[in-house]
Amino acid sequence: MKKFLLLLTIYTAFTIAAFAQWGTLATDPSGDGKTSGPTYLDGTKLEYRYDNTSDSIWFKVTVTSILNANYGINIIMDVNGGGTTAAWFGSNTSFKYNRVITVWVTSGSSGVIGITDAAGFAAMNYTKLGANNISIKIDAANKEYILGMKRTAIYNSTTLKANVIAGVGSNQYWNDDVPNTGSGNINVSPAVSVQHITAERAGYRIFPNPSTGILNIERLQAQKEAEMHIYNISGQEVYHGIIQGGVSMHTVDITGFSRGVHFLRVKADNTVFVETIIHK
Repeated sequence: MKKFLLLLTIYTAFTIAAFAQWGTLATDPSGDGKTSGPTYLDGTKLEYRYDNTSDSIWFKVTVTSILNANYGINIIMDVNGGGTTAAWFGSNTSFKYNRVITVWVTSGSSGVIGITDAAGFAAMNYTKLGANNISIKIDAANKEYILGMKRTAIYNSTTLKANVIAGVGSNQYWNDDVPNTGSGNINVSPAVSVQHITAERAGYRIFPNPSTGILNIERLQAQKEAEMHIYNISGQEVYHGIIQGGVSMHTVDITGFSRGVHFLRVKADNTVFVETIIHK
């Protein structure tokens, strides 16, 4: 399996914010992996939660024991019923899919992390649709891995409707599916009271991103007043500010933010965009 270095953010022993509730997608027996032993993950539960404020989604996989290195987690999705049954490593072989969220970590920031489709997965192009857009948290006490990302990083449409399973193991070996047969399902979308668009379509430029300290938020046209919020990957608000009407450039010092992925949400009139920002 090809390895390459990526900006991978891992947190341990954290407390998840209570702003969105976890929903169970599937459960799975313990001890049913293809290979038993401490070097392979064995999944027992798959959950998700969605936050409309940041338009972000999290998947939580509970396992029998935690690995801090040489572990593999995949969230496999059939989005909008467009999936196909392609050759893959899992035991849930009747499941159709067209999106795979891949996190295969060797150690530290080394490994493969990204989102691909069925064709990319079959071709071992695991970052075909995007890399570096997933944040990882490890809760060793509760034996949980949590993957967070923008909803639109998976499927850039108004609604994300999908059947979902998980596959876990080592960074080179698929050991267990959650569940072994069938799947869970999600149906999430941002609030319909505002129009959610991209930063580019809204006439904004966010740079540098990733940033080591100062984040510039530039409006290509000086518009009306806009409200900004920045949330960390746990959904906690870490910044709130106003871009005054007629002002084209706003800067935010993110030096004190935790390292890794954050979500910038900007609302002006009846439009909203959410941009993933990374603090290096």
